[in-house]
Amino acid sequence: MERRWDRVGGKMQSIGSTLTKSITLPMVAVGGAALKMSIEFDTAMTKIQTIASESAGNMKALRESVLALAPTVGLGPKALAEGLLVIESTGFRGQQALEILTLSAKASAVGLGDTKDIARALTAVITAYGAENITAARAADILFATIDVGAAEADQLAGELGRVVGIAANLGISFEQVGAFIATYTRLGLSAAEATTG
Repeated sequence: MERRWDRVGGKMQSIGSTLTKSITLPMVAVGGAALKMSIEFDTAMTKIQTIASESAGNMKALRESVLALAPTVGLGPKALAEGLLVIESTGFRGQQALEILTLSAKASAVGLGDTKDIARALTAVITAYGAENITAARAADILFATIDVGAAEADQLAGELGRVVGIAANLGISFEQVGAFIATYTRLGLSAAEATTG
């Protein structure tokens, strides 16, 4: 009888060890990753409130909007919050900021670059040409076409566009023309920096 109990005890230890390795440890890892992502999201949202001086009520609405957008575009809340931080830090607020974020996130979801890089490029264009002259949706369409037809990546263009769109706007050169030039020359082998400088 004692031997049977020893065998049963050994089997129970084996089952317990298997359950720990197969279920408990992965659940702890998932919980830890979720906690880390939650902290990173909260940190990004706190930066937005600090930099943009958003009210508590506006922050609550922004937070809810970002969390609602995440599953529709297939991106994590942290990536969206980082994109929103770029947008808000350039002076865009409310519905306009959320529209730019949504367009940036959709472009990111289809592989055109990081949300924050696309947001940086869009805000540069809208700032240079003025919101009364170009909408976020129109700027996004031109930017996507520039990336799609040309050979530059969104992250390469983000930093470069900010240097040239202000000058182009002052010279009366449309963003469509800027995009066509960049697309043409990057397709011919020039880098984004060389194409925008040219």
